[in-house]
Amino acid sequence: MGITAPELLLPQHAVVDFHCSEPSLNEWLKRKALKNQTLGASRTFVVCEAGTHRVVGFYALASGSIQRQVAPGAFRRNMPDPIPVLVLGRLAVDERYQRMGIGAGLLKDAVLRSRNVAQQVGNKALLVHALSDEAKAFYQYWGFIPSEIQEHTLLLSLW
Repeated sequence: MGITAPELLLPQHAVVDFHCSEPSLNEWLKRKALKNQTLGASRTFVVCEAGTHRVVGFYALASGSIQRQVAPGAFRRNMPDPIPVLVLGRLAVDERYQRMGIGAGLLKDAVLRSRNVAQQVGNKALLVHALSDEAKAFYQYWGFIPSEIQEHTLLLSLW
């Protein structure tokens, strides 16, 4: 069973049956993702079961900033306060599709999109607020560096 390439969330995507282990992510996808997209607050990208519109994974990107004192040391050097970043606001994979590399694939796509944006609009890093220690470990595995002040806030350089 394959999955589609990441694409922008559209009204025809089936999100009602999406279920990951974090209830807040399930609810956000079902109730707020499209609304936030319409308002320009974020963009949500989804992957679906091949041949269907059934969402099996997603992530959301938004612009943001981080206070210099919260950013890890290497990110503070010669930067304004606050530091401009892109925010990986959400990333989740349906429980039925976990441990298949989909989360890593979504993260790779998010990083590539973020690097493309950073080439056009100044952004120092991709920021994530990990919801759990397990999520924090996932992001650290992929090179994100935690804040010394807020341990579940992590950054990945876009340069």
